[in-house]
Amino acid sequence: MFAMKKTIVFDWNGTLLDDVEICWRLLNELLTIRRHPTVTLETYRQIFTFPIQTYYERAGFSFPEDDFVALAKRFDRDYRAAFPRLSLFPDAKDTLDALKSSMDLIVLSASKQSNLEDQLKQKGISQEFSAILGIQDIYGASKLERGRAYFATHPTKTDALFFIGDTLHDAEVAHALGGQAILIAQGHQAKNILEQDSQAILLPSLKELPSYLASK
Repeated sequence: MFAMKKTIVFDWNGTLLDDVEICWRLLNELLTIRRHPTVTLETYRQIFTFPIQTYYERAGFSFPEDDFVALAKRFDRDYRAAFPRLSLFPDAKDTLDALKSSMDLIVLSASKQSNLEDQLKQKGISQEFSAILGIQDIYGASKLERGRAYFATHPTKTDALFFIGDTLHDAEVAHALGGQAILIAQGHQAKNILEQDSQAILLPSLKELPSYLASK
């Protein structure tokens, strides 16, 4: 079906895992605790970005007064408590099953490494991936360096390297590492935000991904 072995690098949150609404709700809880106005889901998807501290500033927090570290720790605690109730996107498992026999699948996330490994196990898909790549803390900084370090020791032809994500940061990582960015417009950033990257391919859901990759 596929002309050559491809490496497919998936983002986790908002790409495979449907956690947009819980992240929005937890943000509003933090805003309320710090006596800031809450935001709508539509606003959340307009302001979300990496690093997370920048997105928090867009949401209305002021640093250092609001103590980013304390906010991040509370979010991490509450997110982990809510995680068992979260689900994969409806097309995620079928998409992985369609690709895994002929492609090398990787997860690259701005989640803490140990959290990421545990979450993939809980959702029953950790065995689908040849590598699970997270970062070393809970503060949601760039995952570019993690990806760069991996591909420095696992060289891959750039014309067979695809990054699947739901944010412009995923596209930035793809461009920096020489791969093709494919953005899925159902995650943490709204479609109009994703359209700002003219080099990225934009798909409405994961369902369209296997057929797109088959054509490349």
